[in-house]
Amino acid sequence: MYRKLTEVPKDEEGDDRNVGLKEAFFGRDYWRATWFGMFLACANISTGINVVNIYTLTIFQTIQKNSGSKDGLTPPQSVTMIGIANFVTAILSFWSSKPFKRRVQYIGGHFCMGIFLLLSGVFISINESGLALASICIFVSFY
Repeated sequence: MYRKLTEVPKDEEGDDRNVGLKEAFFGRDYWRATWFGMFLACANISTGINVVNIYTLTIFQTIQKNSGSKDGLTPPQSVTMIGIANFVTAILSFWSSKPFKRRVQYIGGHFCMGIFLLLSGVFISINESGLALASICIFVSFY
């Protein structure tokens, strides 16, 4: 019933055959991969990374205004820290992807992203900029 990836159908010349949309979505050989890929893309979009990337400056400016405190990092410095965390963990992901299987990375990663995004929201709502920054950086590292 399931075929290995090495058993991809070939045409008469031995080249990979062109797959149309209908076959990709509903064909026996491709529908699982197509629908799972679409689900994976939607799940990644809905993890909150766009909110973090677009609104972090506004979030930290609001926290600073609401708390009235000038201690700690300024909002631009907080955004820079998140960018550094994103960059460093993106580089480290080259090495961390080998010891873990994809399923563990996907399920565990999304679970951890959900936890730290939830914590980020809690810390933002109580105007704790340091804890919000830490939880956002950890969220970005799991992304």
